[in-house]
Amino acid sequence: MKKKIAMTLAVIMTMASTAFAGTLSINNNPIEGADVITRDGVTYIPVRPVAESLGLNVEWDGAEKSVTISNEGPFYLTFKIGENSYTFIKTAPMPLSGASIIVDSKTYVPVDLMSEIFIYDVEKNGENLNINVPMLEDVTSDEAITSEEAVEEEAVEGNGVVTEVSEEEILFEDEVKGLVRLNKSENVEVVDEDGNTVEIDTIEVGANLVVEYGKAMTMSLPPLNNPVKITVLA
Repeated sequence: MKKKIAMTLAVIMTMASTAFAGTLSINNNPIEGADVITRDGVTYIPVRPVAESLGLNVEWDGAEKSVTISNEGPFYLTFKIGENSYTFIKTAPMPLSGASIIVDSKTYVPVDLMSEIFIYDVEKNGENLNINVPMLEDVTSDEAITSEEAVEEEAVEGNGVVTEVSEEEILFEDEVKGLVRLNKSENVEVVDEDGNTVEIDTIEVGANLVVEYGKAMTMSLPPLNNPVKITVLA
């Protein structure tokens, strides 16, 4: 009898600490199945519907109780259920406002994952949330990157090494800037040290580059840039 009472009290306490808080939108478009909840004062959003709405893949490892969010390129984020530790690409694990949780068989993460790691603006409208996501489909033109989505800086050169390559991007470890995503635009000039033209798709992991950046650098993490020129060093 005492055991049943204890189990009942535990269920009541769990229900009391978790409450429905509203709905979620991305760029003011409601996301189906993306309910917002609060637990112990932390606002949570569901991982899968949000990630998939952003065009990302979600993988669940039942043995490790871990989640990986990735795209077809160098972007990936990993975390374990119940641990307040989130690893983005190759950065050190980062704590947020709370650990990831599972509610009704759905994985939830603190909403500040969107603002602190993805670097997206999160707006609150009453009990509802809206995530403003910069649209990067047209980043081959600097004009497509608005002042809200990028910062303008003087065109500079960066030296470093390629850490990952995908069909669309090159992840570049700049000696000064750190990780930068280089858009593999058809407009970028790619040459070797002697000035001979090089196909951008021949650039491999481990290649040493000198990159002449375009002026616009997105405020994502890592930032995305449309390089003007890439020199592949021997």
